[in-house]
Amino acid sequence: MTDSGQVMTTHEDSQSFERARNETISYHRLYYSRHQLFEENSWLAKPDAGLMKLIEEELIGRIGAGKNKSPLQLLDLGCGVGRNAVPVAMALAQADIEAKVLAVDVLAESIDILAKNCATYCVDHIVAGLVADNDQFEIEAGRYDLIAAISVVEHCAGKARVLKLLKSIAQGLKPSGLARIEMTTDRNVIDLGTKQAVPTHVETPLSERQVKEMLAEAFTESDFAVLSLEVFPYKEVLDKDDKKILWQSKQVSFSARRKET
Repeated sequence: MTDSGQVMTTHEDSQSFERARNETISYHRLYYSRHQLFEENSWLAKPDAGLMKLIEEELIGRIGAGKNKSPLQLLDLGCGVGRNAVPVAMALAQADIEAKVLAVDVLAESIDILAKNCATYCVDHIVAGLVADNDQFEIEAGRYDLIAAISVVEHCAGKARVLKLLKSIAQGLKPSGLARIEMTTDRNVIDLGTKQAVPTHVETPLSERQVKEMLAEAFTESDFAVLSLEVFPYKEVLDKDDKKILWQSKQVSFSARRKET
């Protein structure tokens, strides 16, 4: 520890993180160059089902069409090219609910494509893109009606920062505000040709147990009602270095509502 209480990282830790971050960035750049928003047989085909359920049942259902006095404030962390931000904005616009969606991603290219997608689907007046890294982005306390963080929190630099971000998400919600979080755990990658494990890098490797413990610490029972907590397997076949690679993992899916004060 330093005198300021910050955790010191070794040169090897820093190198490992940079290697993992570069792998993450390379994967998404390639994917977005090959696939369009809402393209069938891609993970951009549909938004997160749990998030859309919150929008339809908890926001639209609770507020009612055109009845909110001020615009809802939503935050989409790790927004990519708008897989969630665009359909969320479309659903709110269709329900005549005024809202503003701040969509944040570390990749400038993603935000550029997001802007084009928002214009294509006529929600550019609702969604604003911002280039920012989760490790530096500050979430204003008590500002948001909903915060979504789908497959992004684990890309923080270490477990301490993962927990810090989860706590910031919790603190960023208004009373009755909603959190929707999905995190990848227990990652396993195999070369389909040789059936051997492939070395892979992730910014912060996490287990299902660790994620559940962090969620419980950030979203305390006294302040939050857990609406759902599910774990499901995920598989994807990727092309990497002229090989077919099988990616296997677990996805921890979590929704919560901040209690009224």
